[in-house]
Amino acid sequence: MTGQQETLTGVIQTDAAINPGNSGGPLSNLAGQAIGVDVATAQGAQSVGFALPINEVKAALAQLGL
Repeated sequence: MTGQQETLTGVIQTDAAINPGNSGGPLSNLAGQAIGVDVATAQGAQSVGFALPINEVKAALAQLGL
C-alpha cells in the first residue's frame, strides 16, 4: 500500500493532543505564552500535531484588520 507524502514548512511540530473539533487552540510555552495555534495532525501517526507560529497568525490577523 502506497501512502501519500506531504511536506510542511513554516509549522511547529508538537505532541499536543489535537482532536477533531478542538483545533485552533493555543500552543503555549512553559511561561504560559502562546507560541502557536494548533491546526493539524499527521494521519496514521500517534501524537504528532502541527501548529502555525504565533507571528504568522498575528500577521494574518493584521491583514484582516483584526
